[in-house]
Formats: sequence, structure tokens, C-alpha cells
Amino acid sequence: MFQKLIISALSLLALSFIPAHAQFDGPRIYWPLPKNSNAVSVHYINGTANASWNVWNQVQGDVDIESDFFIGTYVRNQPMFGRSVYWQLIVPVGTLNTDTPFPLSTNDDFVQGFGDPAFGATINLIGSPDMMAKDWVRHELDFSANIGALIYFPVGSYDENEALNIGSNQWRVRLSAPLLKSIGPWIPGKRTTLEVTPSVMIYGDNDNNLGNRIEQDLSYAIEAHLTRDLTRKVFVSLDYTWIGGGDQTLTDVASGAFVRETEGLGAQALGATFNWQIYDGMNLSLTHMQTLSSSADPFDLEGSLTKVTLTYGWHDVLERIKKFQGD
Repeated sequence: MFQKLIISALSLLALSFIPAHAQFDGPRIYWPLPKNSNAVSVHYINGTANASWNVWNQVQGDVDIESDFFIGTYVRNQPMFGRSVYWQLIVPVGTLNTDTPFPLSTNDDFVQGFGDPAFGATINLIGSPDMMAKDWVRHELDFSANIGALIYFPVGSYDENEALNIGSNQWRVRLSAPLLKSIGPWIPGKRTTLEVTPSVMIYGDNDNNLGNRIEQDLSYAIEAHLTRDLTRKVFVSLDYTWIGGGDQTLTDVASGAFVRETEGLGAQALGATFNWQIYDGMNLSLTHMQTLSSSADPFDLEGSLTKVTLTYGWHDVLERIKKFQGD
């Protein structure tokens, strides 16, 4: 009985926690889990687009920017008010480079450093109550509704005299409402889910970018995943994201005069995820996404992204049981 509990719980820990970054959460990260569950992930992201994939809301125009990032994340399910609450900490570091010259910049073909860290929480409203491990192992997901908030702190590497930066120099708050629906039997190896996450990003002002102050409207996103178990240790997902909004207004810092307005995003991205449980508590995930060109506007987000994630999940009680079973 204990052994079955360990395998079931640690397996889902590994399959579930691929924490959010930007607007792209990924599949199965809001599944129900026992209280006091933990997970640490290391993500490697490589992509080419007309924006940094770390701060992709700042589309640069008709340029090619290559992004290479490592992102460390920690997630803990620490319940409140009788509901599951997933606390998240995200710390990115990486490089950006481009062969495209930028006007008014001096040395922006290659930058490196830390991006904006983020901290937040997602609380379950329906479908995932505060559960001990012994209760969770008997729980079957039907429908789950959540709300979340993620705050990005503007402390990443930033130079106001350069167009290309890893940090954003602006506060950002992402509000989301992840929804999950199980399709068919909740049996490991046969599980199918439809997951939809609408979200909105709120932006603070960027006080100085090449002599301009940038005010940005809200941007919106809808992310969807259709996931299916292939085996007890492998699942695949068809991933889709729509992004819109985020118009920018630029004014001159020195004079306060209006400079220009830049239309916001209008992008769609389609991709797929392959997730493999290497062993209990450890899993490997591979995601590739490609934007779908919607117009000839150079300020529409266009590019591709590949993400490789290694996640280790654990639970204090289950680890003690596992150690006892091994003695």
C-alpha cells in the first residue's frame, strides 16, 4: 500500500510541475497534488524571433533575435483556506544576440545577465481541495478551476541606452484563470485532459528606453492544451496560444512630447509537448512552439521556441515512507 502511494504521488509530482514563465505555462501544471508537495525545475529555452522570448511583449520590429535562457523554478503546494495553493518562484538568466543593427544603440548585438524574477501563487477554487497524501491518491480529477497572480520584479539586467535588454525595466503582473477538464477515465496510462488558461498582463511604465518613456496597455492571452497519456510514464500534448493587446505609447523623457504609438501584439502559436517520467520523482519534458504569421506587420510576434525541462518533485512524508521501505 505504501509503495503504491509513493509511486503514484511522486510520479504525478514529476509530470505536473513545469511552472509558468511569461504567457506560456505548459500542459498539466495545475493538476491536483497532495499538500506540501515540492518541485524544482531547470528549463533551457532557445528561440529565434523578432523579440526576446524572455520579455517577448517588447517586439522590436523587423529583426532577428536569438534567445538562450536557463530558468530555475521552485513550486510548493502550501494550502490556504482549505484549498490547494501553488506558490511559484522563477529566476531567469541568459543571453540575447542579433545581427540586426538598432538605431540609437551602441553595443546591443550581444547581452547577457539575469532576467526579471517572478513570484506568485495559484489558488484552486473548484476541484482540488486541501488533500493529505492518503486522500489525494484516491482523488479523481473531473473539473478544476483556479485563479493565479504572478508578479515580475524589474531588477533584471537593463541598460536604458540599448534597444536589446534581458530585463524589462517595468513592473508586470499576470492574472490567470486556469481551467481543467478530464475526458474519459482517470486511469494512469489512459488520462486525457483539456486545459484552457485565459490571462491578462498588467504593465507598469518603462521610465527610460533610448530616451523614451513607454506606457503599455493590457495584453491578453488564451492558452490551450489537449493532453493524452501514451503510457503510465509518457504523455503528449497539442499546445495552442493566442496573444493580443499591449499597445505602447512613447513620450520623450526630456520634453514630455509625444513620440509615437506602437500597436500591440496579435500573435498565435502552435506547438507540441512530449513528457517522459525518467523515474519516480524525476521527469524530462520537450516543447516546441511556432508562431503562425497573421499579417505583414513587422511588429507582430513571429518566431519559434524550443524548451527542455528537467523537473524533480518530492514530498516530505512520502520521502520518509520511501526511506523506511528501503531499510
